[in-house]
Amino acid sequence: MDELDLKLLEDLSQDSRATYAELGRKYKLSRVCIRERINNLVDQGVIEKFTIAIDAQKLGLKLSVFFDLEVKPESLYKVAEELAEDEAVTNIFLMTGSPTLFVNALLRDHNELENFMREKFYFRDEILRVHSNIMLKNFKSKRGGLCP
Repeated sequence: MDELDLKLLEDLSQDSRATYAELGRKYKLSRVCIRERINNLVDQGVIEKFTIAIDAQKLGLKLSVFFDLEVKPESLYKVAEELAEDEAVTNIFLMTGSPTLFVNALLRDHNELENFMREKFYFRDEILRVHSNIMLKNFKSKRGGLCP
């Protein structure tokens, strides 16, 4: 991977609809050359997928809630897999230390938050502790680009 590949990745992370012709003009290369480079990045697994960014608030999902979960070690993957099936859950991270799972969910309102917490976390022996944080403002969100 060279400097041009990195520039192409940055361009595509900003606009995944950029055409080979546009990128070719920008870097003074042919469409074929740009297509080959991008296809190589896909083949190598550097680019996993081309996607869009959706404004959740415009879909009525007003609350972005982050949950710190402390889960019994023997139930960790089971809980993560169950949460992954829920459409409201956008990210699940296995963490070092405590909490063990860090979960993000997009919800419509406080009633939906209460129901989500009751259905997913309360009265479950494998979940030892839950702490929730409601996002007030997002100062930076790297859409596309590098992902953990």
